[in-house]
Amino acid sequence: MKTFVFSLALLSLSVPVYALDDVTAATRAVAPAPVTAEASEVIPPSPAPEAGAASPEGAAVATTPAEPAAPEKAEKKNLFDRVKLSSYAQVRYTHGEGAGTATKAESGFSVRRARLKFELRGGELTSLVIQGDFTPKAVELRDAYVDARDPWTKKAYWLRAGLFKTPYGYEIEQSSSERPVPERSTFTRTVFPGERDLGAGLFAKRGRLRAAAAVMNGDFGDSLFPNRDNNLGKNIVGRVGFQNDFLNVGLSGVGGTNLDNDTGGQFSQKIGNVYLQAEKDFGIGDTFVAGEYNLGITTPTFAGGSDTNLSGWHALVGQNLGAHNQLVYRIDGFNADLENGDWTLRHVVAWNLFLDAKHVRLTTSYQFPTQVAGVSKNDGTFIEQLQFKF
Repeated sequence: MKTFVFSLALLSLSVPVYALDDVTAATRAVAPAPVTAEASEVIPPSPAPEAGAASPEGAAVATTPAEPAAPEKAEKKNLFDRVKLSSYAQVRYTHGEGAGTATKAESGFSVRRARLKFELRGGELTSLVIQGDFTPKAVELRDAYVDARDPWTKKAYWLRAGLFKTPYGYEIEQSSSERPVPERSTFTRTVFPGERDLGAGLFAKRGRLRAAAAVMNGDFGDSLFPNRDNNLGKNIVGRVGFQNDFLNVGLSGVGGTNLDNDTGGQFSQKIGNVYLQAEKDFGIGDTFVAGEYNLGITTPTFAGGSDTNLSGWHALVGQNLGAHNQLVYRIDGFNADLENGDWTLRHVVAWNLFLDAKHVRLTTSYQFPTQVAGVSKNDGTFIEQLQFKF
């Protein structure tokens, strides 16, 4: 049965104070740039105004003790300049065509995401990022991490510690406000449902090369132990890639141990990934493509268990038509057990309409699943979503 979803995305406002390296905006209006590993990195802004320099309002900052009030005003301005606030909200209407209880429960109006993000710069080398999600279902902390950059290059290397997105592939780190379709692929939502984990990592950006390595709790999205370790083992995550003006390509991998909620035993999991994003204007607007392929193995550590191979992939193609319209198609596949399971495929077609200097985006999409084993599921979902971003 088919499902229709209407989603309205709320507006999002941004008070820029310093620049951020965005994850490839494959969903940006006219020319989505490739999502990169440093999408979630916070690049420290220019140093605060020095004595005698012009303030944001153009007034000179006092430099002598003759006027004691002047330093206080300058300090307030400096504090304001160290803070960046950004936000976006997505309101949607969903209509599910399936007859199942789950499908019916998904139908109707909802606030899919309502994010508020603070970025605080302590100085030229350090910054703090805190982001929350405020929806009718729950108020949730999404990000809380500190970045510390090396004092020599001040931009090529940085340490990150706290709760942040797992540096794996490109789709995880791509913001939901920039993704051209409403939701991430089946593989990502299954293996990394929260996209984030607690840990610490080292990130690097040298010319067109990108790299990241992190040690994380590694709950693999375990709903019983959200954002906390459930065993003594840790996950090791790594990624290396190349990026220029039109191409973003790389490899990534993750491995570690976790707790099996069904058996109570532990298992190890190792997953590798190759990803690619590219975009080019052929005269009718930017054409962009993106994709990932994942292959992994799960090995139980308890007696009687056997290895299980899993795989997931997705491919996306989009076309910008002028400054306000964008057409997108994505197909993704997932198989949790390559030896005994079936491949499930999901198709998504979407039209994005950008308004109000691209602060507003109206997305009309339809998703329908099929199964390679020959079982066709007529349970499509229609979504209309309105997003506001600043």
